[in-house]
Amino acid sequence: MSDGREQTETWTIDVASGSGNAFFQVVIPANSKTGDTIQLVTNGSVTIAGEATGTYAGASRTYVYASLADEDGQYSYRWDKQTGILLEISVTQGSASIAYRATSTNIWQSLPSMLPNMPSLSVEMLSILISTMAAIAIVASAIIYTRHKRS
Repeated sequence: MSDGREQTETWTIDVASGSGNAFFQVVIPANSKTGDTIQLVTNGSVTIAGEATGTYAGASRTYVYASLADEDGQYSYRWDKQTGILLEISVTQGSASIAYRATSTNIWQSLPSMLPNMPSLSVEMLSILISTMAAIAIVASAIIYTRHKRS
């Protein structure tokens, strides 16, 4: 929302019959790939344009994406490649836009956070940090040992 608030809404869809209250294409065939054509619940179709990786519902997921422009607006879809579940959609109609994004699920496990509220460190940065700390400890030990031996 424009004031920064989030709104939570639950959609349901029967994957066998297609019935439910979802008005976006919530599910596509699992393992869809670039070039596949997807029939939409709005009686149109869209072609998968490619795949990429992103973080959804706490886990790194490979997704397929597609876009559709019609008289109602511009639609950009992202579906989980493995499950076919809708991860994100953005809709622009004139000067108005809206976006939906999957923030939680019981379909896959989110990655546990090793250091909550801490930025992630690359392996290289972590190795440099540990090496530097070890070098400081060795030099400090040598200085203390030398001073202690003189007295």
